[in-house]
Amino acid sequence: MHYPGEILHIKNKELSRKLIRDGVAVDVADAASEVPPGTGVLARRKMGAEPHWVTALNLGMEVATKGLHLPFVLTIIWDSRYEPRRQDLAPTFKVLRQHEWDMAVPIKSYDRLVKHRAAKPEEKELTRNLIRDDRIPYYNPALVFCKRNERTTRLVKLWSDAMLAGGDECLSFMRAVYEVKPYLLPLPVTAASRVHSA
Repeated sequence: MHYPGEILHIKNKELSRKLIRDGVAVDVADAASEVPPGTGVLARRKMGAEPHWVTALNLGMEVATKGLHLPFVLTIIWDSRYEPRRQDLAPTFKVLRQHEWDMAVPIKSYDRLVKHRAAKPEEKELTRNLIRDDRIPYYNPALVFCKRNERTTRLVKLWSDAMLAGGDECLSFMRAVYEVKPYLLPLPVTAASRVHSA
């Protein structure tokens, strides 16, 4: 059994062509050619080796050591506890590059709102006072696609500083979004799925 986003080496060329023709698979070489130059990943956690999807798409990679930043023109800020849908990576970067969006981030949940987020009461109040209504969905900042510009650089700094001060990652991200007001493209919840417990 195989799962969406897996990279498989299929020796049978006829079978691989059929899978691609049927829309069940994509050629990794073609997908890599769609990734714009200057694209890379900022991993929020140390890991043993680069994931296969990073090498297959020929992405640059850095590990965040002291806070978050945007080391590439197009950067994924990635928490390795989550797995991106690999088939969505190149198209998402293409949308960022060709359109006015500053960033793209998955929604965390369709059922849970800002008011449901488990966080310190004072941080929840700070967030509610800034965004004015805590009855809205919040984002999953485990997978943040960014086009480096003045807005995204400022947003990532605000978010990173808040987390370094002990803030909740999701509420800190929401506050940074409301302060900076980037052109943010919400992605579906399925854009990032949890693979390891926190």
